[in-house]
Amino acid sequence: MNKKITLYVLSVVAVLMLLSLGLLLGRLSAIRDFAPEPPTEEALSDFEVLQLAIIVTESNLDPYAKGRNDDLGLMQITPVYVEEANRILGEERYSHADALDPDLSLGMFRVVQDFHNPTHDISKAIRLHNGAPWYAAKVRKNMEKVRLYERLRKTIHQ
Repeated sequence: MNKKITLYVLSVVAVLMLLSLGLLLGRLSAIRDFAPEPPTEEALSDFEVLQLAIIVTESNLDPYAKGRNDDLGLMQITPVYVEEANRILGEERYSHADALDPDLSLGMFRVVQDFHNPTHDISKAIRLHNGAPWYAAKVRKNMEKVRLYERLRKTIHQ
């Protein structure tokens, strides 16, 4: 008789343990379901790749770069470029010194591009920034480097 009671008690304990385990797993599942998803990154647009390629071409990522023709910063912004951005905006928002600030430099670039190249055509964007015959090939080569960097960055980040 003791054997039957022992088996019965063990069976009840086993059922209770299984029920507890099921509840625990259910709670873990609920916690997992509410855990934030890792952020999904969108691929860079061609225009974003272009901006980075121009930065590499113009300054090799040096926000304090100074060129031979009074061009400054990441995008090597000239005083004429600043004047054009301000003319488009209808106000004196930018100074030439702002070209040394990466955000403001990119802001001027976008103002000029959005006005003169609203569709963000890559060839036109390159010509607008620098019309030298050799410049487009150099920027396009750097666009490929930026794309490779971005692919490797995502691979490493996984």
